[in-house]
Amino acid sequence: MLKLENIAHTQRLLPLSLAIAAGESCHLLGPNGSGKSTLLMCISGLLSGEGRVYWQAQNLAKLSLASQAQYRSVLLQQQRPSFHLRVFQYLLVSLAPLQRTLSAEVEQVLMALAKRLGIDDKLSRQLDTLSGGEWQRVRLLACFLQVWPTLNPQARFLLLDEPMNALDLTHQRVVYQLIAELKSNGLAIVIASHDLSQSYRHADQVLVLQHGVKCAYGPPQTVLTPALIEQVFAIQAQILAQEPKRLLLDV
Repeated sequence: MLKLENIAHTQRLLPLSLAIAAGESCHLLGPNGSGKSTLLMCISGLLSGEGRVYWQAQNLAKLSLASQAQYRSVLLQQQRPSFHLRVFQYLLVSLAPLQRTLSAEVEQVLMALAKRLGIDDKLSRQLDTLSGGEWQRVRLLACFLQVWPTLNPQARFLLLDEPMNALDLTHQRVVYQLIAELKSNGLAIVIASHDLSQSYRHADQVLVLQHGVKCAYGPPQTVLTPALIEQVFAIQAQILAQEPKRLLLDV
């Protein structure tokens, strides 16, 4: 279980606590500036703040960042590459925290995931020649490699900040399939998202933030009501269709 106790950061995120079970996904929802990215950074250990983050009984703050990288992988908001590497070299760098070198096992997993994400023909390309969607898929592949169960049995959770940015519908579907596979292997997944319909479909729990404050937490089917959407996003919403894994909103 990933447990957060009174996590806070200056005025950007007021103290909040929650627990995310192994094999469960939690989507962070809220308008821009609501604290989603700040919370992800605090969980990852890349941003120091108040409170404690535990995996089971292990206080992750007591581990070095290198040690934390063996437990989790983090996708930050999209930034264009500022270094000259080929895709294949960049992916191998993602395995450095695991002290894994290129082996038949690593190459097999890498190629299989690259094919599913549609970038197996781009491994020799320079990063700065990729389109926005291609670069996003490369970044996601690097994150998946770092926590893939056969390569890293110690992996426990995955943190993704707006992972569907620049992805078309086909590749969004593939990414959600890969996330589901990681969940089935016991990883806890935390995703910052702006897509309420996709969160309704894929999240086990949603945490709704506004101005750094926790407004609601629970299953999306009970949390994502027109009243809450109007309160948090300042728009009027009407549910057109609501099924166990499908939500259509008129906003």
